[in-house]
Amino acid sequence: GARNPSYADGYHGDLDDVVLYTSAHSADAVADLAVRGPNGDALEFCNGADDDCDAQLDEGFGLGASCDGADGDACSLGTKQCGAGIARCVDTAMAAWWPADTLAGVRVRDEGLLGADALIEHDVTGAAGISGGGLLFGGSAGSIARAGAHNVFGGKTVGTWAAWIKPSTLTGDGVIVSAHDATTTLGRTWAFGRDDDGLFFRARTSETTLVPKTVLCNSSSACGSQLTAGTWTHVAVVFQSGNATFYVNGVAKSTFSLDGFTLAGTQAGEELWLGGDQAGDFSPWAGGLDDVRLYTSALSAAEMTLLYYTSRGQRLDLCDNIDNDCDLATDEEYPTKAAACDGTDSDLCAKGTWTCAADGVALE
Repeated sequence: GARNPSYADGYHGDLDDVVLYTSAHSADAVADLAVRGPNGDALEFCNGADDDCDAQLDEGFGLGASCDGADGDACSLGTKQCGAGIARCVDTAMAAWWPADTLAGVRVRDEGLLGADALIEHDVTGAAGISGGGLLFGGSAGSIARAGAHNVFGGKTVGTWAAWIKPSTLTGDGVIVSAHDATTTLGRTWAFGRDDDGLFFRARTSETTLVPKTVLCNSSSACGSQLTAGTWTHVAVVFQSGNATFYVNGVAKSTFSLDGFTLAGTQAGEELWLGGDQAGDFSPWAGGLDDVRLYTSALSAAEMTLLYYTSRGQRLDLCDNIDNDCDLATDEEYPTKAAACDGTDSDLCAKGTWTCAADGVALE
């Protein structure tokens, strides 16, 4: 607070606990100082360590308790887990989830089990998403968000990749999310993205080892054209029984073999990237991304339909005799279910009843 000729005036106001350290504090340590002060008791963080030296780990966070994640239903399908130093509610089997509703500087928070926040490199900005905030990728080299090295699917026989996308172009390709490096021989582990007017999925399996297989769902394949430039579309791919099934807006399109039943593990230095791939085999993403998710389970057709609606902020009770939205009512959005009706026969007798269709979103 002393006067310095280089400044117009000295400090005016109160000062307390002015401390100079000869070390670089971590983000957690700075947070601890802000809460406790330099001479206060240590603060316990949710990080698997005994920060306050009381012979207990992560006490006071209620870890393992049932909770409802930040999804569109009201079901307590999640558990309290640690991530980035705090307790989060994470739905079961959701390894990573970048909803992009809020950005902390250049950090895109991961609400999944990994807690793998993605750090924006450049040419990525916050923008309107399908529901709340999203990310706008400029499509230039280095227009990515990096989430670190994580072996999400290695050794798994099932997996699901999903996202809302708004491509700015339908020319060439663009990566949505990947763990795809070419530094080592066993790189190029997996990548999911756009190929022209549709989608691509590339993955290595334990059976194929060195060579990843790429399958396409666009106008050059059985799928046909799937995307429109400048329009939000929900896209996903589910790996199960050695096959990859593409979904667009909650509807299954086509299934392709990946020549193996177990997904290969990532290699040293191979990172999760949003909007690009380390190998540079594909173009950077150009356009909007929102609600990017990685599941270590194979979502069913009904679950994919539910995800399509709930990830855009809608509550939905499927027609499947299950209380999907946890409001203590079953199939309440289908009031004519079980009502008498006349089937497609020659008589005029109402001998039939309305029942749930196989897709879970209609009566028949």
